[in-house]
Amino acid sequence: MRMPGDRPPPFINGSVLYYGALADALRLKIPRPPDFKDPWHNPDAANVWEARFERGYEDLVSADNSKAQVALTWDYAQWFGSTSMGASWNQDHDVDSVLGNW
Repeated sequence: MRMPGDRPPPFINGSVLYYGALADALRLKIPRPPDFKDPWHNPDAANVWEARFERGYEDLVSADNSKAQVALTWDYAQWFGSTSMGASWNQDHDVDSVLGNW
């Protein structure tokens, strides 16, 4: 995601990116004349949004790990009949050598 119109992949919750960007923006201090104060600089609020970002990131990692586990143990028996005991069993028993590479 490099251009302004770029969107995250559908499996990524866009709110998590928003939380991280908001935390960074609140932490950044941009002095403005004449009094050189930044009304948006708020480190306490930045910490709140950073905590939300971290929780959301952990949820994304957990969801990704769950998808990987489902892909590993997904049962192929619906296409291959009783010769398939699931992807994990197939990997452990090298079913490709029995069924041939397709």
